[in-house]
Amino acid sequence: MVIKNLLVSIILVLLVSSCSSGGRKSRQKLRTQFKTGKFKDALKTIQKSKYYQEKNETLLKLMELGMIHHAAGNYYQSVMVLNKASSLVKKLYTQRLSQKMKKVIANDNYDIFYGASYERSLIHFYLALNHYLIWQRGWYEAYSPDPKKQIPQKNLTPSERNTEILAARAEIVAWDSFLSTLKNEKLGESVFKNDMMAKTFGGLIHEAIGLRDDQQIALQLYKDAKDLLLKNYNGYKTFNKKFKKFKKDFKKLPKMKLSDVKAKYVAPTSYQKSLEDFLNYKILSLTKQIRPRDFKKLVKIYSPSKEILKQVKKNKKQHNVSLVLQEGMIPKKIGDKKYFGLGKALNDPKSGAAARIGAAVLTVFAANKLGLLPPPGSYNPSGSYVGIKMGEATVAGAAISFELPKVLNKPVRNHVKLEIYNPAGKLVDTRPVALINPLGDIAEEAISEEASSAYLRVGSRLALKHAAAIAASFATYKAMKGGNRGNDFLAKNAAVLQYLGVSKGIEASEKADTRFWSTLPGNLRLSSFYLPKGDYLFKLRVTHGAKAPPGSGRLISLGPVKIEKEDQVKLINFRTFQ
Repeated sequence: MVIKNLLVSIILVLLVSSCSSGGRKSRQKLRTQFKTGKFKDALKTIQKSKYYQEKNETLLKLMELGMIHHAAGNYYQSVMVLNKASSLVKKLYTQRLSQKMKKVIANDNYDIFYGASYERSLIHFYLALNHYLIWQRGWYEAYSPDPKKQIPQKNLTPSERNTEILAARAEIVAWDSFLSTLKNEKLGESVFKNDMMAKTFGGLIHEAIGLRDDQQIALQLYKDAKDLLLKNYNGYKTFNKKFKKFKKDFKKLPKMKLSDVKAKYVAPTSYQKSLEDFLNYKILSLTKQIRPRDFKKLVKIYSPSKEILKQVKKNKKQHNVSLVLQEGMIPKKIGDKKYFGLGKALNDPKSGAAARIGAAVLTVFAANKLGLLPPPGSYNPSGSYVGIKMGEATVAGAAISFELPKVLNKPVRNHVKLEIYNPAGKLVDTRPVALINPLGDIAEEAISEEASSAYLRVGSRLALKHAAAIAASFATYKAMKGGNRGNDFLAKNAAVLQYLGVSKGIEASEKADTRFWSTLPGNLRLSSFYLPKGDYLFKLRVTHGAKAPPGSGRLISLGPVKIEKEDQVKLINFRTFQ
């Protein structure tokens, strides 16, 4: 009966296994179109692809549509789509808490896409950014919700424009609420549970509104960002050379002196130093403006570099230019092979194998005859630095392999500076563009966290299936061998062939869930500064290495920029794939 049920399950899985591969092909096509700026083609891919029309992929579809519209400059349409995504996230979160998942035959690929923690967080970022950009330009774009109804472009009234900037601020507040819930769920864990963009970009939004209370909130957000950098973002390799040690001993750190934590667990990279400079500049500039009596005290507390202190003292007015740089494409999510010990499953009464044959006999048979031995050094099931409690799932003796998701992350190499030219082509200023969110690092950690929690659940389920297959192969082996030792070779080969056939079906049933918000950037960067009225040309100088020679690297033009009002912040939003 066990074998019969197993084979029925495998047949059902094979009938639907094309969904997973189809999804991967659709995502790859979408990424290629997006990267080459073919946004209309990207929209058609989502509209025509059967994969994106599946009910389980609704959230992913909304995320991708929201990003495509944003990149195409359709900020109003992006808001409408991402508002739906935000509402769906809340609904799915409630469902996930109130009912247990039923995963018997199929794997996570056939479950609803809930989005990783960082993906759900970034919905708030793009909503706030879209509202700001609509407020700045003062109009809604024309669009067609259906072929028979064209909605024309609309210029906003002053009241409607004000609604947009207030909506951006409201989204920052909603973002903070989301992160507070996430933080409470992940207390004591070195995983993604807070977002540096929520603090830094949130600060820029509050500054842009310009009211006294908003300036006070912005100042606090920048201070919170300093705290977040130390306590959480030091767990990312882009910011901390000692990130492995920091993550390993994370639970010890709250009990230690701050000075000891910095000395033993933090070795800042050039990216951390650049982010520190950005935050120090924002904190001291705002303090000088709204709390001048606290200025000297904060200079002593934060110890800014001489260059940052010079800039703060030089600028007598609040910043009026912000740059949001969305760089590259987020790394792919792939399936990564892991191993799981069979000992527990072979002893499990549910498999029925031990009762009929004996766990010890089957273990020896699996290891010696079927060759189910894990490669040396394969114990670490996550392949990452997230702490995983899996001591009981050893791979001693016989073991099976299966896939878990993994992010193909690569180290950040680029350093970016903004060069500002006058209409005559003369360089008038240079500003750093701080790396705020290395999304490759963040995705790698978040997905590794999910994989670690799925390891026991998926491994145990698969082990039971394999235990039944091993028992069936053992029965074939014994039947063919009979009492003649000379038949051992043929019996062994028959058993192996039978097991390989069944195990291929089992393997097809557990491909890793590689769904992800594929059009996100690889890095998010910010810059903020003051410029007098006038016409300028903005260019990005991108180099490899923090100490690249002056004038080296490549230049990317952002085009002409006109500063018309010194008391209103102009936001430049730019996406580069170079």
